[in-house]
Amino acid sequence: MPVRLKRIHFIAGSSSDRDPLSMEPDTVTVIVGPNNSGKSASLVDLDSCLRAERANWDPRVVRDIELEIPPPQDREAELQAIGGRYVTKEQFNVPHAYPGGSTTLGGIVQLQRERSALDIFGKAFTLRLDGTSRLNLIASGAAADLLQSPKNHLMRLFQDRAARHELGALAFEAFNKYFVVDATGMSEFRARLSDRMPIDDDEEQGLTPRAREFHSKARLLSEYSDGVRCYLSAIAAILSPQTQILLIDEPEAFLHPPLARNLGLHLARIAKRKNSQIITATHSADFLMGLLDSGAQVNVVRLTYSGASGTATLLPRDTIDRFNRDPLLRSSSVLDALFYDHVIITEGDADRAFYEEINRRLLENDAAEGIASCLFLNAQGKDAIPKLLDPLRNLGLRVAAIADIDVFLDGGRNWSNQLHAAGVPEATAAGWSTSRSRLADAVRERHSDAQQSRKVFKQSGLQIFDGELQDAARDLVAGLARYGYFVVDVGELEGWLRGESITGHGPSWLIPMFERMGFDTANPSYMRPMPTDVWDFVRRIALWLRARRSS
Repeated sequence: MPVRLKRIHFIAGSSSDRDPLSMEPDTVTVIVGPNNSGKSASLVDLDSCLRAERANWDPRVVRDIELEIPPPQDREAELQAIGGRYVTKEQFNVPHAYPGGSTTLGGIVQLQRERSALDIFGKAFTLRLDGTSRLNLIASGAAADLLQSPKNHLMRLFQDRAARHELGALAFEAFNKYFVVDATGMSEFRARLSDRMPIDDDEEQGLTPRAREFHSKARLLSEYSDGVRCYLSAIAAILSPQTQILLIDEPEAFLHPPLARNLGLHLARIAKRKNSQIITATHSADFLMGLLDSGAQVNVVRLTYSGASGTATLLPRDTIDRFNRDPLLRSSSVLDALFYDHVIITEGDADRAFYEEINRRLLENDAAEGIASCLFLNAQGKDAIPKLLDPLRNLGLRVAAIADIDVFLDGGRNWSNQLHAAGVPEATAAGWSTSRSRLADAVRERHSDAQQSRKVFKQSGLQIFDGELQDAARDLVAGLARYGYFVVDVGELEGWLRGESITGHGPSWLIPMFERMGFDTANPSYMRPMPTDVWDFVRRIALWLRARRSS
């Protein structure tokens, strides 16, 4: 292992009153977060550190790094092994002047000599891929003396049979085409995709009529889509022995979700096998799932930025693994939450779609009324709300929940789970449990049939209570709202916008309601936000979430 990134020192911590994050990268470190949170900037900072390009460097996310390199006696051999004449033996023995240091005092001379070696190794074994470099990395490369060390990635693949064949197999898996390297251009190597494997190395690498015939029937990689080119370039990059640290920005760009997931899986597996490291910034939960499925050790760092301050948080690995392995959490797309500023959890999919549309129209009407960068999640029932609410909040995300009023009928563990996930203190929870029990008893007294009692309660909302009981119910609703747990005081989803006289339940209510709301903003009948009803309900949720952002 010629070089390894031992530690990354970030500028920010998990909050304004916490120490800056300092973390040890594993096989894969994934940088996630909302848009404009500094994900791409973090890779630029890392690249500047690793390549010692600090003259005009203005760090935004990463302050510094610690790098592990071979001992002095092995350094020249490691550099020679990758074929680059990056440094001569004499350079290792001559001290280099760095700002603020002396070149004459013995101890400082040794420190400067070590700093020079760190810079050389960081530059030699690091590769950063952005959109442009991914497209061009292996499309073509100048030909050179094959008795000498490779001068580009495509030449290296031409000489590295195992890596070339592995890339060929992965290309066939993804695109049903074989990756091959064509030398028949004489002055350059060209990447192609073939419908079949070459019969032998001579057919792929030779200059014979048979080789020319084979390559004439294979299309140039440059003629394929950006997605194909980026996918294969990323894999080619991590296969290279020179790439010990791969920095890759938005690897999912141009890829459909299944391909993004496969790319994450293969990149992490190859890096694990090679003992290399990948630092990647992504917007894709599919790519992240592929990394997590690989069996490699994966760190996830979440960045946020608001106003003039940002945060950097190392997310607990066991929580991320749980998100990826729990069938309920996977089906709820919980990992998508890592890329948003806010999350709202609802009971069902009809609830999710309706509240999301209400929020969209609030934002459309006035950006200050709605919730920007908000993911709405379907918990598949109120009993499952805590399974999403608790771990997402433990990751430091701003999360609210919406539950129908019949949550007050569920005592015991179901009720205590809701309060615990919402973060209600035990002393407060005890009093609220007593109040909930009184309200539930009052509802059940109206009907001997439990199912009918629940139905009437959801249809009536708080209006089912009179006098002190209604005051107690409103106090409980308001108290839960202070913890970001919003109970639908009109009873249930179908209780909103009653003036539209839409009947039905779930999808049979939602579809005609959406039709009534309209879709053409130029049409006078298009439904716009009003001061009351569900519009005000979602405004209150927005206020709570924004207060969490500023606290």
